Amino acid sequence: MPRPVLHHDCLKVPENVTVEIHSGVVSVKGPRGELKRDFSELHLDFEYEKEEHQIVARCWFGNRKLNARIGTLFGHIKNMFTGVTVGYRYKMRFVSSHFPIKHTIGDKGEFFSFTHFMGNREKHTVNMPEGVTVTDKNLKEEIWIEGNDLEKVSQACARIHELTHIKNKDLRKFLDGIYVSERGHITED
Repeated sequence: MPRPVLHHDCLKVPENVTVEIHSGVVSVKGPRGELKRDFSELHLDFEYEKEEHQIVARCWFGNRKLNARIGTLFGHIKNMFTGVTVGYRYKMRFVSSHFPIKHTIGDKGEFFSFTHFMGNREKHTVNMPEGVTVTDKNLKEEIWIEGNDLEKVSQACARIHELTHIKNKDLRKFLDGIYVSERGHITED
């Protein structure tokens, strides 16, 4: 079967979101702010059609893997739409069997630090990426990490979880750590 000359697909843009595309850089503006991302490395032709209020992506002479890039592009742009409309919130729980984990959070939520993990007095600090904040909402064993960019929010959670990786012990017995307990969206209270 011959390879198709053109593969294209469309993505509808929500009503309260504006999109600008210039040489592979996508800017999305919504009620919660603005996100920018560079997709020029995907080597696709994509543009925003104002009259149809949709994004159209095209792949010329693409095989199966090259055509799959359109789905990747639209997946990232959908995450940007969700971020600028409702935002992302990850809830992390502290699990400790013997030594309770003590933590501190910056005044504006710009960093998170903790001590007494597995009895260690070493202080571990994680600086939050730009646009991401951490709060504890007066809960003893839980923190909330919030932001508009899904990748930055999940990366901040991964950095915190990585610092609580247990080495040289049986992981079935020593379950201490800081784990993501819930993923969701920021709801306006």
